[in-house]
Amino acid sequence: MFGSRFGDVSVIGGSYDRARIQGDYADGRASDKIAYRIAGAYENSDSHRPYFSLERTSISPSLSYRPHQGSELLIQGEFLDDNRLPDRGIPSWQGKPLDDARPFYYGYPTDDFL
Repeated sequence: MFGSRFGDVSVIGGSYDRARIQGDYADGRASDKIAYRIAGAYENSDSHRPYFSLERTSISPSLSYRPHQGSELLIQGEFLDDNRLPDRGIPSWQGKPLDDARPFYYGYPTDDFL
């Protein structure tokens, strides 16, 4: 990180209201003793299957400190908020998925979450 500066942002979209934005920025040029970086993302999505939903936020900051040449203190963190109603899949019979089962949710949507 020291001696460089960079940044990146990307946006992704797709079927079933899938949306994701993510970014990353680092700056190690402002000082020869301190550098920092922050990366983050937000995602929100539905599915072709009933009840499934996903909303996720992630932030990962880091700070690096060099009091003198040869030593460095690095502090990093990660904060994740991940809320979703999972899709537990399609039941099978005799080793094959049940075709008629695709439009149904197998579980208890009011009680099932991650």
